[in-house]
Amino acid sequence: MMPLDGVGAGRPAGGKQLEEAARAFESIFVQTLLKSMRATIQKNELFDGGRGEEIFTGMMDQQFADAAAGRGGGIGLAKMIVAQYGKYARAAEEPGATLDLRPGTEGGIR
Repeated sequence: MMPLDGVGAGRPAGGKQLEEAARAFESIFVQTLLKSMRATIQKNELFDGGRGEEIFTGMMDQQFADAAAGRGGGIGLAKMIVAQYGKYARAAEEPGATLDLRPGTEGGIR
C-alpha cells in the first residue's frame, strides 16, 4: 500500500481542475471519434478538396468536439470521470489514507 499523505494537497477534491481535465478529455475523445468516422468515408476525386480540406476538416472536427463536450453535459463521459475520480480525490484527502494496488483490491483507498 502507498501512503497518500500530501497527494493533491491544496487542491479541492473533484474541483474545477478535475472538471476541466474531464471536459478536455471528453473533447479529445469526441474529436478522435469524428476523425475515425471521417476516415471510413471514401474519397472522390471530383469532390476531394486536397490538403486544404484535410486541414480545415480537422479544425472543424476540433470545434465540433469542443462544442459537444461543453454543451449540456456533452456525451456524459466528463461527468462519469468526475464522479469516479472525485470520490478517490476526496478519500485521498483523509489523514492517513493509503492506496491499495494489490491484485483483487481494485485500487481501493483505505
